[in-house]
Amino acid sequence: MKNPFGKKADIENPYAIYMAGDLEYRVLKTYKQAKNEDGYSRWFVAGKSGATFGSWEYGDMHCGQIKTLPLVDCTEEWRETYDPSYGAVDMMRKAIAETFGEEIITSGKVEVI
Repeated sequence: MKNPFGKKADIENPYAIYMAGDLEYRVLKTYKQAKNEDGYSRWFVAGKSGATFGSWEYGDMHCGQIKTLPLVDCTEEWRETYDPSYGAVDMMRKAIAETFGEEIITSGKVEVI
């Protein structure tokens, strides 16, 4: 299978954006499929912070460094591949509906007893 993130994305349309404070990394390319990566695998990113005076700096970083930051935006395919919480909300809704009935989910109200 081909790496779905192996083609360089545009800075304005990155695969993912990770941020902490004024530090922002935009993932523009990965070199391996996610299943073959470890914490030292490289991603090509654009980074910006107060230290760069608002300019983007481009280069490779270890993906393990970037994954420690909060994921704030991404493509759907990136979310399916790299977001560990992907699908968790739907699974919780299904479990609650199975336990307490579908009406608790569709009513929009949850009462705390």
